[in-house]
Amino acid sequence: MTTLSIVTYILGFLFGVGQMVDINLVGRITLADFVVWIPMPIYLYQTRHIIFSKKGALILFALACYLASLLITNWLTHNPFFLSLRGFLRVFFMGGYMIFFIWLLQTNPKALWAVILGAALGSPIIMLRPGAWLEESANSEGYGLWASIYSKITLSVVIFVSCFAYNFSRTVAIVIILVSTTVLSPFVPRSETLIGFATALILTYLAISHSGHLRSFQKLTPGRLVFFGCLGCMGLLMIYFMYIYAAPAGILGHYQQEKFYAQTSTEWGVTPWGLVLSGRTEFVAATMAVRDHPIIGMGSWNSFGWAPYLVDALRLGGANVSSNAMGGFYGSYYSHHATFLGEWAEAGIGAMIFWAITVYCSVKVLFNIIRYDNVFAPYIISALLYFYWNLMFSPLNISLRIGTGLVLALYLLLYAPRSPLFPFSFAWLPRLLRNQLPRAPR
Repeated sequence: MTTLSIVTYILGFLFGVGQMVDINLVGRITLADFVVWIPMPIYLYQTRHIIFSKKGALILFALACYLASLLITNWLTHNPFFLSLRGFLRVFFMGGYMIFFIWLLQTNPKALWAVILGAALGSPIIMLRPGAWLEESANSEGYGLWASIYSKITLSVVIFVSCFAYNFSRTVAIVIILVSTTVLSPFVPRSETLIGFATALILTYLAISHSGHLRSFQKLTPGRLVFFGCLGCMGLLMIYFMYIYAAPAGILGHYQQEKFYAQTSTEWGVTPWGLVLSGRTEFVAATMAVRDHPIIGMGSWNSFGWAPYLVDALRLGGANVSSNAMGGFYGSYYSHHATFLGEWAEAGIGAMIFWAITVYCSVKVLFNIIRYDNVFAPYIISALLYFYWNLMFSPLNISLRIGTGLVLALYLLLYAPRSPLFPFSFAWLPRLLRNQLPRAPR
């Protein structure tokens, strides 16, 4: 093991642990950001051939569109400097994560183990130091505590254990994910349960398609995509009908029962979109905001711009919004819980271009994982699924910023001249494949 390899393991571990510790400076950052930004000149120099490649130009174009749109929007709306700066920093941090992951994976792909292990071992830190976003939930009891604190700890541990098991047996890794998801389903958010089952489903397809008798399924033809898409929709419907039976009956616990009745008492009722939109009225508000601001946004963190749409969305769901609540909307900073539409509404058309390109990159990475497999498949697949969910129904928080950086880094590594993470996408690199990242066993 070389000195550089040891450095990658140390930095990867510190990054994994550090992402669990957040501090407030200009905005909410983590100790992992220091791992990213202090050695940034070194990362840039050693990854310049990937960042400034033809595929890298696409990502740089997307980032430039985002920044230009933020600049124009905040200037035209006379947005306060502090709020505008927070909007710009989001983009820079996502770019920084991308460069860090490119450097880490091209230097020593196995250092990703250190990141996963660091996240698992560092996750209990949020119990002792939950940060501003989780402090209220950490002091609560029951479902609130599980949904915000314990679920993050269990997720980090399950991901590490399943990745470790995947080295020896895909079946064991799938069983670990299925059992943990089923056992924890009454206590964790529904999104985590859904993503857990979806991860197990994709890994099951990998186990089947990479078995000795069904290797022809590795190629995802249009017909097979339609077939598996239909299977996925049927699976989602089954989960939906099981949920609307089990939750009101109390089978999933008291808190899921209360949450079900609270979120089905709106005008949307007991419907798939009702369960989603009643818990994510910000998504409805963001849809209305994009309709009115498709090109030039409202400005970063513009609570005065968001307030009317939030009130309309709540009233559309049947809520009675008091004047005091309306005053609260106008009087505080607002972080939208629908990143794709929310950033589009705040930053303008450039944000939409960036996120659309990022989604395209993520799909390319997902298909590559499905076709060729990888020992980090449980981690990467779950990260991609969380990326999709957070993009539609969560704010642009630390998890999504890191996930975005990882997605863009993996996409660029797919097309690197000598890709260390996905060498099996090039038929002429079988030796590098064996030496770096062997395919996961059956």
